[in-house]
Amino acid sequence: WRKLFANIRLRWVFVIYFTNAIATSITSTLFLFYVADILKREDMSGALLGIYFLGAIAAMPLWISLTHRLGKRKTLLLAMWAAVASFCLAFTLSEGDTLQFFAICIVSGAALGGELTVLPSLLSDALGENERDGALEFGIWNFISKFNLALAAGIALPLVGGASAENYTQTLRISYAAVPCVFKLLAIAVLYFSPIERSAHR
Repeated sequence: WRKLFANIRLRWVFVIYFTNAIATSITSTLFLFYVADILKREDMSGALLGIYFLGAIAAMPLWISLTHRLGKRKTLLLAMWAAVASFCLAFTLSEGDTLQFFAICIVSGAALGGELTVLPSLLSDALGENERDGALEFGIWNFISKFNLALAAGIALPLVGGASAENYTQTLRISYAAVPCVFKLLAIAVLYFSPIERSAHR
């Protein structure tokens, strides 16, 4: 373990991934609640999820191109800021704003595509410095992903479930949009001050 985390860049990449993934996990946990109870369009859940993932897939080539022009750090920051913007807009929506949420799903899906493209690449760069095969590192990476889903459920569901009937809608809106925004901004701050991408890796 000492040898593993002796790699400074690797430590930073794991911290960035951890803080960023909590935000995504919380929105994933509460997505169906948000569509059903805020937008009142439970029947559109499948279509909204579909456009979200299609946005992620369609945007990946763009993010790859941007990494060659801007570098990985700036590209990832751009993707994260796009996610923050989508969270802020989602916080303002209410019943009937389905079309606006479609647009938000496209933007947030595209942001997810950027994160899925750049973050594993940063991990690969960090592994390349120590010439490791990556088995343990990818195991930790997958553990963080699963742990964040459990942590998100532990954070979000008690918040929403414990709300009174009068405060439920606002609590759900805060839990779905505002809380993930805080974690995403924390991830942006960590990325901004991190020493990653100090080499010529592309």
